[in-house]
Amino acid sequence: MTRDVSGLARLLADHPVLRDALLREHVARPDGRCRACGSQVGLATRWPCSLRSAAEQALRLPGGQNGRTSTSSA
Repeated sequence: MTRDVSGLARLLADHPVLRDALLREHVARPDGRCRACGSQVGLATRWPCSLRSAAEQALRLPGGQNGRTSTSSA
């Protein structure tokens, strides 16, 4: 299943601290589910979750490595 996370990815490209925190926290557990998306009442989301996917996509956007996209104002 493909998720359209481009809007969130553009936002995360402009907020590298948040993007990097998502990449650190949303990692796979041994059972293939997201460690940060866990719940006490149900199963965690399969990894990669949509937040991890958006953060990874943000890294691939123009300027995503340094947190500034081509449409950002300085």
